[in-house]
This record gives sequence, structure tokens and C-alpha cells, in this order.
Amino acid sequence: MRFTVYQIAAKLEISRSSLQQYYEKGFIQPSLERAKGKGTRSYFSLEDIYRIRIFLRLSQLGFSLREAAEYSQALDLSILGKGGIDWIKITYENDRQKVSHAALGSIKAEIAKGKAEVFTIVNYSRIKEEVDRLFKA
Repeated sequence: MRFTVYQIAAKLEISRSSLQQYYEKGFIQPSLERAKGKGTRSYFSLEDIYRIRIFLRLSQLGFSLREAAEYSQALDLSILGKGGIDWIKITYENDRQKVSHAALGSIKAEIAKGKAEVFTIVNYSRIKEEVDRLFKA
């Protein structure tokens, strides 16, 4: 399955111009095919759309567009959703941010032990379910 910026924008209910700008500035990347000039289109895979949705969610949470793009591209989506690892965790340490994969149980354990540092979590399973429902219908 392959999708254009216009199809993605319509299904995710984001303006085409915003999504096109994110693409042109390199914040989102198609893995299937990049436009080769005027009148051609880029094509995104379903996995690309998961990354786009993660990017949008992180930007909604206050991350800069550059940070949201960097984190969404750095994730290994083959790990997420398997063995209970269905959360994206961004930890803040010494004014630096680190993105990782996590199971909810380990996050709760860190909080219970008082060892949790300041972090943001995003539920990948919910994002995947939402995208699958919108794009596989």
C-alpha cells in the first residue's frame, strides 16, 4: 500500500499545506518513492504514516519540529508493539533528551521506585491502531 501527502493529510485531518511543508523541510520522509520533479508525487508506506503520526503527536506535546522529526525517525518500529514494548519514552537528562522504547510495566516500576526522571511517553499501540483503522479500511 502506498499513500500520497494528500491522502495522508485527509485521513489524519491535518492541512495539506502543513504536511507538504513538513515534507519539503525534511521533517517527514517517504520510504517508497520521492517526487522526481514538478508533476510527480512522493509515496509513503504505512510505516511512514506511523512515523508521521508520532511526529505530529510529539510536536503537539511541545517538542520542536526538528526534535519531533529526529525522534520519530530514530525509532525502531520493528521492536514496538512486540512483547509489551508499546510505548515511546523520551527522557530528559542533564538538559538532553533521549528517545527509547519501553514497556508500560517498566515505566510504572521506575515511578514506584522513585527512580523515574522527567519524561514524556507516547502510546505507540494506540497510534498504530488509529493509523491502521484509517488507512486499511
